[in-house]
Amino acid sequence: MNNPFVSVIIPVFNNAQRLVETLNGLRNQDYPKERFEIIVIDNGSQDKSLEIAKSFPGVITLTEHTYKGSPYSARNRGLEKARGDVLALIDATCVPERAWIKNAIERMKKEGTDLVGGEVKFELNGKQKALNIYESLVTIRVKESVLERQASIGGNLFIARKVYETIGPFPEGLRSGGDTIWTRKAHEHGFRISYGEDSVVYIKPRPFFKLYKKIARLGRAKVINNPRHYSKSDAIKIFILSFRPHGLSTIDRLITTRGNDSMIRYRYSLWAYHNLTRVVQGISQFLYLIRN
Repeated sequence: MNNPFVSVIIPVFNNAQRLVETLNGLRNQDYPKERFEIIVIDNGSQDKSLEIAKSFPGVITLTEHTYKGSPYSARNRGLEKARGDVLALIDATCVPERAWIKNAIERMKKEGTDLVGGEVKFELNGKQKALNIYESLVTIRVKESVLERQASIGGNLFIARKVYETIGPFPEGLRSGGDTIWTRKAHEHGFRISYGEDSVVYIKPRPFFKLYKKIARLGRAKVINNPRHYSKSDAIKIFILSFRPHGLSTIDRLITTRGNDSMIRYRYSLWAYHNLTRVVQGISQFLYLIRN
């Protein structure tokens, strides 16, 4: 069909204000309204996220409270109810461009791919503080992930139904890393993924503590999801190496490949944040290994 039916699946956890923007962005899509549905799955929110979702006409609402804080379990509940030929995953922290759905569907047709990992851009809004710039440089590298590792993130991902029917649900209960595991598994089964540079969603940078809480979580996820590459005997080595600083050339390379010339003025601040990331992830991995 020219316009396959699309199920848009949104897990939400205590993000009522941003969810309004996400749903408004979907309501204004340049895609036939009768050819997509929106499913919001509340993951145990204590704010008005579920009420907000219910206030939008036509939005289907579900709950997932068994695995609170697991976007993968929440997505699974949405996938179970989805009717779409194409399953579109987006986070409640993201706001889609008007052509988000249309461009992804056109790419799937044109390139003959089964999955599309869409681009995620940060809303810097001219306030290019060093921390916000740093997050935009080092997190959510969709292009590199898709082109180099044939994997992508669940915050902006389009999936042909046949892929889901073959691979099955995301790992239950995980907080981080499940999308990478799932999309790599799809690739291993022979499904093709493409990078959707024109299927864009926008995300706001995190404040300091929320960003480094996520960085610590991602550090643990790397160990959990790659058990063959980590063991208790690695713990001390990881801890020690985490304090060995990166050189400034690492930041220069990030700015060249992912940023722009205006970011050079923040070079030393970016370098400091990058080395703090190394320490936080290293300690997070060390603590996980010695406790498990």
